[in-house]
Amino acid sequence: MKVEQELRVISVAMAETTLLYRYVSVVLEVAILFILILIYLQLRRMSRRNKVAVPQLTVTVDKPSGHYLHGDTVKISGILKEDDEGVAGETVGLSVKYSDDTNVDLPDVTTDPDGAFTAEWVILSDVPPGSVILNGSALGIVATATFTLKKSCRYSAR
Repeated sequence: MKVEQELRVISVAMAETTLLYRYVSVVLEVAILFILILIYLQLRRMSRRNKVAVPQLTVTVDKPSGHYLHGDTVKISGILKEDDEGVAGETVGLSVKYSDDTNVDLPDVTTDPDGAFTAEWVILSDVPPGSVILNGSALGIVATATFTLKKSCRYSAR
């Protein structure tokens, strides 16, 4: 009988040890998971704080075909964004480069509260026909739109 009692005591002790081991194991797993979550949240916060905003600028003209004649008014529009939000009150420099490599600065424009801007440019008769590149620049980036100035045909009435 004494052996049976000792075996029962040993069996109970082993069962308690196994339960204690499982409890400690679960507590350690939860603690490790909690620490990993804290590390993840800290890294996420740091990445947001160190994020560099990359500005985006678009410039477009009103004619989808991109063909203009002398005397036409080119309606210029665009938008300036940073982190997918419009940048208000920023100056956008505009210029055109003619087919003969002549560069002409247009008046600067300022973005509205949504980051949008508009301008107009009348194509004078001294602009050479061919490809014209419209440049917009703001916050250190440049965007372009290209269009074609067709040779004007002048017909005389006979």
